[in-house]
Amino acid sequence: MNQLLDQPQLPETEPETIEKISIVISKGSLEGIYPGLIMANGARMEGIEADLFFTFFGLDAIRKDRFEKIKVATVGNPGLHMPTWLGALPGFSALATRMMKRQMEKIDIPPIPEFIELVADSGAHLYACKASVDMFGLTMADFVPRSRTSSALASSTSAPPAARSSSRRQAWRPSRAGSRDGHGASFNHLLD
Repeated sequence: MNQLLDQPQLPETEPETIEKISIVISKGSLEGIYPGLIMANGARMEGIEADLFFTFFGLDAIRKDRFEKIKVATVGNPGLHMPTWLGALPGFSALATRMMKRQMEKIDIPPIPEFIELVADSGAHLYACKASVDMFGLTMADFVPRSRTSSALASSTSAPPAARSSSRRQAWRPSRAGSRDGHGASFNHLLD
């Protein structure tokens, strides 16, 4: 009996594997977009389902008019280890972007438009935040090809009663039409 108390036996279980990941991209800079794309690509290479959710300025990564013009954020970027005023000099962001892209090309990291296509072709799901799309006055025509409306992924009934009854919250919530579960959606644009 003492031996059992001294050395507890843990049940042998198989380690759980990750089957699905969700990645949020909210920054519209080179260093804000690439980490999510790299993680999604790595997940898909391991057979893990990946969802990328683009919100606020992260939408630039999937906007047809902007995804080829993404730059390094040089003003106030502590990772550059230089004074903020230096990053504000005219042309400095373009120089830093050119240098970063050259380094990424050396190690065979594709440009953002190609990477978006590669990740989508691998089976990752790309979502644009409906609230951000509405806030910026965008339409599905503004996004990369192969976009379509998705079903609701969040339920309006999961919000606290005070939030559900708020007319201000209801004013921006998308209609219930077209959602699979009949609830309001927080985002409903899917890019395959």
